[in-house]
Amino acid sequence: MKMSEYVYKILGLLLITLISACSGGTTSDVPSGVGGGGGGGGVVVGSITVTADDTAVTVGGTRSITATVLDDLAAPVPDGTTVSFSLSPSNLGSITSSAATVGGDATATFTAYYDPDIVTVTGSVGGLGDSVDITIEAAATGSIVFDSAVPDAIALAGTGGVETSLVSFIVKDINGDPVLDGTLVDFVMSGPGGGEYIGDIDATPTEHSVSTVDGVAAVSLHSGTVTGPVTITATVNGTTMSSTSTQVSIGGGVPNDDHLTISTSRWNLEGLGWAGIEAEIFIHMADRFGNYNLLEGTSVSFYAESGAIDTSGLTDVNGYTSVIFRTQAPVPGDVAPEAWETALQSQVLADYGILTTAHPRDGWATIMASTRGEEGFDDSDGNGVYDSGENFRDTPQEAFIDVNDNGAWDDGTGVDPFEIYMDDDGDSSYDGVNGLWDSDKTIFTDIRLLITNKPEYILTNPSSGFTIADGTSQTFSLIVCDQNLNALIGGTTVSISADKGDFSGVNDYTFPDLFIVGPVELWFTIGDSSPLDTDPAEAVTIEIIVNYKGTDYYAWVYGSID
Repeated sequence: MKMSEYVYKILGLLLITLISACSGGTTSDVPSGVGGGGGGGGVVVGSITVTADDTAVTVGGTRSITATVLDDLAAPVPDGTTVSFSLSPSNLGSITSSAATVGGDATATFTAYYDPDIVTVTGSVGGLGDSVDITIEAAATGSIVFDSAVPDAIALAGTGGVETSLVSFIVKDINGDPVLDGTLVDFVMSGPGGGEYIGDIDATPTEHSVSTVDGVAAVSLHSGTVTGPVTITATVNGTTMSSTSTQVSIGGGVPNDDHLTISTSRWNLEGLGWAGIEAEIFIHMADRFGNYNLLEGTSVSFYAESGAIDTSGLTDVNGYTSVIFRTQAPVPGDVAPEAWETALQSQVLADYGILTTAHPRDGWATIMASTRGEEGFDDSDGNGVYDSGENFRDTPQEAFIDVNDNGAWDDGTGVDPFEIYMDDDGDSSYDGVNGLWDSDKTIFTDIRLLITNKPEYILTNPSSGFTIADGTSQTFSLIVCDQNLNALIGGTTVSISADKGDFSGVNDYTFPDLFIVGPVELWFTIGDSSPLDTDPAEAVTIEIIVNYKGTDYYAWVYGSID
């Protein structure tokens, strides 16, 4: 090779090298992670800075997170450059997963969950990243309200009833959510001063503090030996927010004779002609303060003069129980008539020609209920307990079934029946009143039902053979009753009509289901509808229909009207 050819080849290689260097086609500075939209292939990420609009947030709150991205010349990267965001720990909240830059800034939203802590928010792009720490703080307490007192009435200490009530308050933050567990609540009690206390017995029985659990602060109220109302005020520790409970009553917790009540679903049952006719017998009770919700589970015993009844029942949370009475043998006993019944027998004989030895109390059945309790008294000094000298209702020591309805126990001598009694002390003799106020004894009450039959008497006065003169009228009385001169069962109907004359007065009557003493009498009038006429007198028939249990019973009265 000639020297000149060698020189040309060297010059050519140098020229090629210079051209390649000027073209830039072999640079390795194309950034990885720059993309989306306007991300230019030749952009190099120089830096990323992550900031928050505030580095503290309350639980449930949000913060705006900004990632500022610059290229290697400290200029904003092209719009659309994608920035990724993440949290650590991830269970403390949520954040927008990625956002595109505008003017070099990518914005994301962080939402805090409900655990106070510190969370790290990281933004990354092109292999670079930056972080900011945000403190999640508990929300400020917003409210405290009374929730419940269960039960809202408790028994005196040592009386055997429920002696503790759980008093609860609900504490919420400013977002309306339950405050964090451990929020301290201070309680102060106001009561009658009989040794009642809240929480544990300590040097300050009227004060106690507890921490919330699931937004609830609860304290136990324990009764003392004095009756009266108690209120509890709860205050969120370190604040002025407080709430006061409703009154919790500290009461007797023992059934009181003044508040023992018996009632029935039916007053008149057709038990002289039908077996298995039922009535529900109800007992309502309360203690000396009228509190009934202290007496759940109290046992009540039942007894019936006739028919059959459930032996006993237990009261519910409302101091209530009921049992079923049904008609069957035996029927009510035959008892000696009282003076008013003797007078009634004479009246129906004179007015209707009814000659009978029966009388209403032969169809009365006594049902008695008893339980353990205390006698009623007048709490004249208002201290909630019986004090010597205060008036009280002295009741018999032992319950009995009052067969002859005279309000006293009868031993069966003379005309009086022997009445079954509950021999509490087992001495085989009946014990009446003792002249003392008793705090623990058998208290009892009773109710009387009518046990009746179908219509026995459907009679008028005057009876057949009446004459209504021209231009006049005749007033009639009508008696409708069973063989004991008792009213018929509820729903029985009476219809009265006449085929002549003007009718006025009662023409339709429905027996109510009531304890009616004696028979039912109705009055109606038949008058001449054509006064001063010259027509001869006409026969008139009065028809009476008694519908009893779906069967019609008829009576007719005959006379004339001019």
